[in-house]
Amino acid sequence: MTSIKTRSTIARSGPAGSTLPTWKWYVHRLQEPRYALMVAILLAYIWRFHDLTPSLSSLRIAAICTVGSWLFLVLQPRLPVLRRAVRLPYVALFLAFSIWGGVTVYFALSPEVAWEQWFSGHLKTVTMVLFVISCFTSFRLVRMAILAQVLGGAVLAFFYIKGGFSQWHFPVPMYDRNDTALVLNVALPMALFCVFTARTSVTKLAYTAVVLAIATSVMMSQSRGGFLTIAVTTAFTVVSVKKIKLRYRLLPLVLMVLGLLALPADVQNRLETIVNPTEDYNFTSDTGRIEIWKRGVKYTNEHRMFGLGWMNFPVAEATISERARLGRGSLVSVHNSFLQVAAETGIPGFLLWFSMIVASVVRLVRLRMRFSKIPAAGPVRDFVLCADFLLVSILGFCVGGQFLTMAYYPILFGQIALVAGLELTSSRWLRQAMLRTPGAHISTQ
Repeated sequence: MTSIKTRSTIARSGPAGSTLPTWKWYVHRLQEPRYALMVAILLAYIWRFHDLTPSLSSLRIAAICTVGSWLFLVLQPRLPVLRRAVRLPYVALFLAFSIWGGVTVYFALSPEVAWEQWFSGHLKTVTMVLFVISCFTSFRLVRMAILAQVLGGAVLAFFYIKGGFSQWHFPVPMYDRNDTALVLNVALPMALFCVFTARTSVTKLAYTAVVLAIATSVMMSQSRGGFLTIAVTTAFTVVSVKKIKLRYRLLPLVLMVLGLLALPADVQNRLETIVNPTEDYNFTSDTGRIEIWKRGVKYTNEHRMFGLGWMNFPVAEATISERARLGRGSLVSVHNSFLQVAAETGIPGFLLWFSMIVASVVRLVRLRMRFSKIPAAGPVRDFVLCADFLLVSILGFCVGGQFLTMAYYPILFGQIALVAGLELTSSRWLRQAMLRTPGAHISTQ
């Protein structure tokens, strides 16, 4: 067993630069094409910066990012990093799920729709994940990717606030208010991570402002799923994050309650319908979530092996559903990410996708337990907090994803890449620290 003195030495040791960098380090790194592209691809794929204004749309930023990531993966693939990454269970499951999605294209109700959505959409996400992971050679770079996610949430919240919290026009055309609330909820824990690891008062205040802007935007969106998500993740943060004093963990909960009381009457009235769900259209209409979910379960039972096909749930609603037989068929989304995967890729696809999420959560918990054995000094505390808040972020997707068709969106797979980056870089740091500390026997598995 490692002594307290040895553990303290490990906590203080590590490669040069293992503490958090200053803004100058980020500026220097952003001058390197690979890392500039990493930030750009996250902002384009997840936060859709190219859709924020017409002038950005004309630049074809997403296409440039895609080609750039291909070139790096071919010319400078960083195979040692990728080989270690694909051995991680959740990365392997992600790749297996992606391959299975391609297999289901052949059996889809509409192979043309499935092929277009899988080939032109999801394969780009696979490229994003592999390229982003290849960038993670140190924890600093993982933090840079997290900051890119926080920047995306901050800009999206800024545009939404600037637009007066509109309920019909949103900063990104691809996202409605429920989608916007979900992606902001996924970014919120990462913004909290930045708050609690900030090194100066100025940066702490800046990140706090981002947290408040994101949280306000979620509640003002009037998304009931978004509100449930922020409530669950806030409560989970209070209970699970241990490296922060309790009074600081309680602060987000207090702010959420005060913010709820300060919301305009119309927003409060909509959120109050959460406690009276049976009076909502989701319970009374055949295009409400309850009836859609019932049909989704039926499709899953009838197409257990290969499912309806990638993004073919709307096709089923328009062609083979009971509503279609009655002449009322229409392109209706499933509004549940878990059921979407089960219905569209079959039971094997669902098991791969769900196991990917579970495996990432398990590895985060193991990583946190491993570093909790070491005194919380220097980068050790940051590793633990990063694991905690990435876990909260994934929980946010799982809660919000119960009400939205977001299973294949890059937001979840971007989180998988961050988990891989954290695990790879923290394990590398620990191995190097142990080499500097003879007699240490803390497991790095």
